[in-house]
Amino acid sequence: MELYNETKNNYNGASTHLELFGLLDLGCIYCLCIYSVKCKNDLYYTKKSLKCVNCGRESIIPIIPNSLLVKNFYTNKERLDAIQHLKSDMYPSSKL
Repeated sequence: MELYNETKNNYNGASTHLELFGLLDLGCIYCLCIYSVKCKNDLYYTKKSLKCVNCGRESIIPIIPNSLLVKNFYTNKERLDAIQHLKSDMYPSSKL
């Protein structure tokens, strides 16, 4: 559940990372994807929480140094597996 908490109020940390490094990876729990953005105009958000460009849901985890996706999982495959596990807990009836 700690990983789920990273989907809320995450715009500021993601935006700062993007400004510093010029690239930001984002993982969507609902779409089960990881994608990159290169500029702030590509960050969609409402009330300080990032939204997915594919599904429009607030189910984004920014992959930044203080994220559990970075601390506990080292490859994108491991990160996608963690995201898939979280999705099955959050959206058990989803067919995506």
